Amino acid sequence: MLLNAGIVTLGARHHDSSFNYLSSSNSSKHPWIGPVGNRVITVDINGGGQFQSVQDAVNAVPDNNIMNVLIQIRAGCYKYELIKLAT
Repeated sequence: MLLNAGIVTLGARHHDSSFNYLSSSNSSKHPWIGPVGNRVITVDINGGGQFQSVQDAVNAVPDNNIMNVLIQIRAGCYKYELIKLAT
């Protein structure tokens, strides 16, 4: 997750743990699948977005997400800890 200038970017989280990057036999395994599409979520503490808290927006991204997700955070005072468990 990257937080920069009011934008949180969550990349797709898909990983094939059986994929061995050092092996020359990778061609027989399924390749890594990159992000498919994108989704924009807007956070506005005044109610003008899909969510009023950054935490709710982060929680809305499923663990097995296959899209790039852009969380736009509109101006406002957001005071709380942001928690996202790694998958």
